[in-house]
Amino acid sequence: MSQVPRRGRLTGVAWSALGLVLLLALWQAAATHYSSLAIASPWDTLTALGQMLSQGDFWADHLLVSLGRVTVGLGLGLAAGLSLGVLAGALPPLRRVLSPTRWMLMSVPGVVVIMLAMLWFGMGGAMVVAIVATMVAPLIYISVVEGLDAVDARQLEMARVYHFPLAMRLYRIHGMAMAGPLIAGGLMALGSAIRLVVLAEALGAAEGLGYALALARTNLETPRLYALALLCVCVVAGVELAVLRPVRRRVLRRGQRPPASLDDAAGDQPAPGNGPHDDADRPWVQIPPCATPNRQALDQAQPLVALEGVCLAYQGRTVLDGVDLTVKPGEALGVLGPSGAGKSTLLRLIAGLERPDAGHLTTRVRRLGYAFQEPRLLPWCTAQENVALPLRALGLERRQALAMARRHLELMELTGRENAFPAELSGGMRQRVSLARALAVGADLMLLDEPFTGLDPRLRDEMLRLLESGLRESQAAAIMVTHDQADLPACTGRVVVLDGPGPLKNLAPPARFTRRLAGQGGL
Repeated sequence: MSQVPRRGRLTGVAWSALGLVLLLALWQAAATHYSSLAIASPWDTLTALGQMLSQGDFWADHLLVSLGRVTVGLGLGLAAGLSLGVLAGALPPLRRVLSPTRWMLMSVPGVVVIMLAMLWFGMGGAMVVAIVATMVAPLIYISVVEGLDAVDARQLEMARVYHFPLAMRLYRIHGMAMAGPLIAGGLMALGSAIRLVVLAEALGAAEGLGYALALARTNLETPRLYALALLCVCVVAGVELAVLRPVRRRVLRRGQRPPASLDDAAGDQPAPGNGPHDDADRPWVQIPPCATPNRQALDQAQPLVALEGVCLAYQGRTVLDGVDLTVKPGEALGVLGPSGAGKSTLLRLIAGLERPDAGHLTTRVRRLGYAFQEPRLLPWCTAQENVALPLRALGLERRQALAMARRHLELMELTGRENAFPAELSGGMRQRVSLARALAVGADLMLLDEPFTGLDPRLRDEMLRLLESGLRESQAAAIMVTHDQADLPACTGRVVVLDGPGPLKNLAPPARFTRRLAGQGGL
């Protein structure tokens, strides 16, 4: 995780201190120019504040009473806004039903709400709490809805492919997407709650900061009046600086705490055969290396994926029409075709993200690895956590999942970048993290959707070398779609062409594949 340079932090503190000094200077100048009944000086204000805080009855009768009302009102408003926001995100018609009420509450001045609450609830604490809850709930509701609208559908598809449990999807994707708007809305709600409590207490309560303000105004105690206003500012600033800002930084930067050190994660490596999902023919906790399967073995194996006459239309346009395709266990298939020919749609069908309009799709895939055209990493998780999450979804313990993730990142030559967030990685590094995630789950089938798109030739060759190494280390079949033959790995044993709606066309592997495979014992 990158750190703010110490010099930059000191510079920021210095500018803030300068702003505070200028504010105090202007305040003192205004107090000198105007009457003390209108503006109390900073010193008189601080003296009055110290006297108030030293009085036990001020804490019991005013400060703690107001803070309690703020806390209860915020809690009720947060619960109502969060609940309605989540329901509105899941049920779009409910959002339209609640829209008039939300706009009405946001448009009505706070004084009008206070007057109505005094009629409904009478004078006292219940009235103040009801006002805060009523005005805070729309702020939280809007924040939750904005956060849910910001959820990236591509991340949800990634979660579907890797079978994230419901709780993991809610926390890792929906919860993290809501965190930023919700914390910002919470800060606004806190400021509004304190202002409303003080105003309501000034108009219709016999205790609290608002009542103390009204009493000071009646008695012309200007320093005490300014001291109470300063205390309200300090409460809001203290909560923001001590609670909200640290929580915001922590939540937005990461989804879970990374290991204290890389050695800590690697020190508890699982032994082969001890994973929770081991099976006799494919121990997935430690994937054994294997050679490229020979043609006779492929011919005798049952298909891992079979498509028969598959058709699919999208927005009235036929994308796939009469596609027949079989993929055997351990087979590496290349699919060539121009952009827009339906190559990505073919992979989405096999992954279960789309359903065919006609034809039959049969799959015996137990675990799937998917390297999307874009990395689809969770921005609030480190590289190691992004690779580990699918392993956690399969039931592996956290320390074991992190250890496996680290090993696959090492395979992708990302040693030392395990704790980096996606924003701190280059485009090629993010693609390597995506490949490591796809390889780590011990998949029966790897789907590779033009993973080298947008990379320069040198970086593409490096990624191709790493991909070939990863496929040699696994027993997975692979389907890679691309528009460039140079992107296909050396283990490609069969190539088909998809150039638009219609059957696939078989293409003999280019000579360079034949030469490279001959050197590896394939075909």
